[in-house]
This record gives sequence, C-alpha cells and structure tokens, in this order.
Amino acid sequence: MTGNDTATTSLTAETIRHDERRRIARDLHDELGSQLTAIKMALAQLTRRLPPETDLLSQASHTDTLIDDAIAAMHMIIDDLHPPVLDLGLASALEHLNQSFGRQTRLACSFSALPADANPAPLPAIHLYRIAQEALNNVARHSQASQSHMHLLLTDNHLELHISDNGCGISAPDLQQAQGSGIRGMRQRAQQLGGSLHIGSSDAGGTLLSVWIPVMPHGNTIE
Repeated sequence: MTGNDTATTSLTAETIRHDERRRIARDLHDELGSQLTAIKMALAQLTRRLPPETDLLSQASHTDTLIDDAIAAMHMIIDDLHPPVLDLGLASALEHLNQSFGRQTRLACSFSALPADANPAPLPAIHLYRIAQEALNNVARHSQASQSHMHLLLTDNHLELHISDNGCGISAPDLQQAQGSGIRGMRQRAQQLGGSLHIGSSDAGGTLLSVWIPVMPHGNTIE
C-alpha cells in the first residue's frame, strides 16, 4: 500500500467516525435537549402552583438549577462531539472561532480565507477546527501577544491553515518541552489527515503555526 493509499484509507475511516459523532451530537440535541426543556417547563408550571411561602419553592429552584446544569453539560458534550458551527463550513467555523477568541481575550484577531468561497473535498473538518482551537489557546496562555491572524488557503491539491501572532515567540528548547502536550495532539491530528504541522517564527517576531493537508481531487464540500 502506498503512502497515498494509506492516507486515503485513514481519511475514509476518520470521515466515518466523524459522521457518527455528528449523528450522535444531533440525536443528543434533538432527543435529550427536547426532554430536558420539557422537564424545565413542567417544573415551572408546578412551581407557579406552590404556595408563596413554602420550603418546596427553594427545592424547586434548586431542581431548576440542576436542569440548567444538565443542559449546559449536554451542550458541552455536543460541542466535543461535533461543534454545531462546523455545519456552516470550515471557513465560517474558523472565522467564528477566531471572533470568539478575540472577544474572550481582547486580542486584535483577524481572519482571511483564499478563495473566500473555498469548498475543499470531503474532509473531517473537526480536526482542523480542534487544531485551530488549541493553537489559539496556546496564543492566549504563552505568547504575550496583542495580535493574532488566522489564514485559510485552498489550492488545487492541498489546504493550508496558518495561525500567527506578534508575541514573544517560542524557542527550540521550549518547543521540545511542549511536545508532550497540545502540540503533539495537533501534530497527530494533522497526520491523521495525511498532512503535517510546523511551528516556527512569524514575520512579526512571534509564533507561526502552519498546517498542510492534502485535498482529494474530487468532491466540493467540507463535511
């Protein structure tokens, strides 16, 4: 089996797993979500019928809080399985992630994609989304940056994702020490798609993370 055959087989298997995770996420949202919402509404109706001064009101309030916690936990599980924003396409999902990161950290975050309406061949976008998520987390934790930029590039045969910042950069010893944490996970995700990940210096003197992923020559949508 050639390297291309191995990458294609790995990509096919990962696509199947990704589709299953997406199905489970939707089932959780539709089935469990509707049940929890119904329980919350029923509790509200019961609470309105309770006497104004009773210990049952505090118990009902506590139960309502537990239901809210369960709904929040469900949404976290759904996001881990398949972030709903991915259904909008990889470029839109990454732009949304970048905007959210900017609001949370108050960094000046920019995003670009070429071409703007790029639709690569079928590919489990969750891996690229998670790589971008981890890369931005590293920017927030370690870079001391004030700006970051994310760029998505599609060519005829491959896809590139570049995330750069203007922070303190990362030295070779620091990079070696970080291999056991998030960087190793990001590199493994890229390799599962038949691609590679490189970390170096950005033009602004900070860190540049680059991901290269081969694109299948047929199809025109990101899954």
